[in-house]
Amino acid sequence: MKTTQQGAVRAGRRAEQRTEAELGFTMIEVLVGLALLAGITLGIMAFVDASIRLNKLALQRSIATGLCVERIEALQAERFHPELDGDGDTTPDVTAGYQLPGETTSISSRDVTEAPALGTVWTHQYVAAAGTIPGYEEYSRTTRLTYGYPLAAIMRAEVTVTWTNLNQGEKSHQLVTFLHPSIEQAQ
Repeated sequence: MKTTQQGAVRAGRRAEQRTEAELGFTMIEVLVGLALLAGITLGIMAFVDASIRLNKLALQRSIATGLCVERIEALQAERFHPELDGDGDTTPDVTAGYQLPGETTSISSRDVTEAPALGTVWTHQYVAAAGTIPGYEEYSRTTRLTYGYPLAAIMRAEVTVTWTNLNQGEKSHQLVTFLHPSIEQAQ
């Protein structure tokens, strides 16, 4: 009988030892696991936040590119006007043809010192302020048409779209092209 009792006592001790070892994780192990999980989660959230911000900026740049291209296509659809107006001055009379609704116009001139043969170069500037481009109220667009520079009978068209990005401040996107009557006739 003694051996049976001793065997039962040994089995009971083994069961007690097993239950102490199998009780679970210690408090330190749980805290270390939670700290690792929190660190990984914060890293993933920072990545997601940066991804969202960069996608928003890419969308804004795509819209700005579309607005630039739209304006250049409107310029290309209009006939090139290098002729002078009937007022007797030497200002090219193109404001009515190239100005879109909602745009303000200004004209300036300068003498080209680096190429004196070109004489006076005229620049027309058309500005669509923020809120005047239908569907894109946060964007503004400036179109500058320079006549006779860099070559005579060529018009340089420069379109700049600006907007405000909440994270990076004021941003802009610019496209430049050149128009000439023979180019337009080939289209």
